[in-house]
Amino acid sequence: MDESYGRLIKQFLTGKTAEALEWLRGGSETSFRNLGEMETEESVEFIERLYDLGAEQVLAVEIDEYPEGENTGHLLVKLPADDHARVKLFAFEREHAESHGFEGTLDEGQEYIYLKLD
Repeated sequence: MDESYGRLIKQFLTGKTAEALEWLRGGSETSFRNLGEMETEESVEFIERLYDLGAEQVLAVEIDEYPEGENTGHLLVKLPADDHARVKLFAFEREHAESHGFEGTLDEGQEYIYLKLD
C-alpha cells in the first residue's frame, strides 16, 4: 500500500468522524446532515449500498459543521476480509472514482478505502 495513502487514512481518523448511517440519521428537520451534494435520504441510500456490498463499517470523516447542519464529502469504508465482498467494494470504488475523473484504488490488503463525494 502507498505510504501516503496510509497517512491520509490516519489523518482522517483523527478528525471529526462518525459511523455514517448513525450520523446521517441523527439529523433533524431543522439541522440537516448529508453527503456531498446529496439530500439526506439519498445519502442514507448511498451508505446502505456500501453495507449491502459488504462493508464492515462506513465512516463519515472530515465532517463540516454549519449553523443549519452538517456535511461531508469524505467517507472511509472499512473493508471485510472476505475476498468476494472486497472485489465488489473495489469495483464500486473504481466506478465512483472514474465517474469523477480519477483512477480507482487497487486492493493491496488495506483496511480502508477512501471515497471522495464532492
